[in-house]
Amino acid sequence: MGNTRFVQRWIVNPYFSISENSWNLTNIQFRFQPKDFFNDGDVAPREVRDALNYMIGPTHFFLFSGGRHYIKLGYQYDSADAKGANWSYWGNRLLVGLQYILPWWDIRFRFDLDFHWRNYKNKNSLLPADARFTNRRCDAEGVYFTSLSKDFAIKSQNFTVSIDYLFDDNSSNLAAFDCVRNVATTSITWKF
Repeated sequence: MGNTRFVQRWIVNPYFSISENSWNLTNIQFRFQPKDFFNDGDVAPREVRDALNYMIGPTHFFLFSGGRHYIKLGYQYDSADAKGANWSYWGNRLLVGLQYILPWWDIRFRFDLDFHWRNYKNKNSLLPADARFTNRRCDAEGVYFTSLSKDFAIKSQNFTVSIDYLFDDNSSNLAAFDCVRNVATTSITWKF
């Protein structure tokens, strides 16, 4: 269906940063995200995904070499209060990452792991098909992101070229939600 609209969401994401010293930085953030899925009049009421999503949590950065290299650790609690009972959940997310500037040509290597556990609040009305209303959905999703990036300038214009790889593995107790996704991208960004 080409350009059919799927979802609209607005995000309010205030955060507070604490710089304890030159090698320790902590961000504390809150996110509020209303989600409005289009054409949800065609689905059962328990399947309406419109939701209010809340997230709060700290992320701590250990900085090295003036912030050129870092290790990050974080935790977030989030909750989705959906109109449809099959989509409301509470979750916990663990964030781990690092950035290291390679000794060759200042290439940035970055790795991030985002591990998200979601426990759905209600028994699923559709799945499993032979035992409806017997299981609450539980997901454990690991998103692994790796990137190599290089900044450069051409005639006083600043650019970044990147090669990225994302591996997303969602394991669910309801087989329909099990999925694995691999995404590789290249990009050139012009900073002006």
